[in-house]
Amino acid sequence: MSELYSLRGRDFLNSALSAIAVAVVFSLNGVFQQAGFNLFEANWGVILGDALNVAIIAFVGVLSHQFVQDKNGRAFGSL
Repeated sequence: MSELYSLRGRDFLNSALSAIAVAVVFSLNGVFQQAGFNLFEANWGVILGDALNVAIIAFVGVLSHQFVQDKNGRAFGSL
């Protein structure tokens, strides 16, 4: 973790890995919901577009969470 209100390279890496994990889980869910896990009947354009949106949201969310945490993991240094 970095200092309060600062970011390090490792924070960006953690955010990117979280975004990738969320996108994979979201894509698998989309395949299950749309085609019953039939990979050839799934609408991949919609699934991957939605997964990209969710990945961006997850990246920004985790990065902002890292930004407001101190070294002890407390939000805003006191919560």
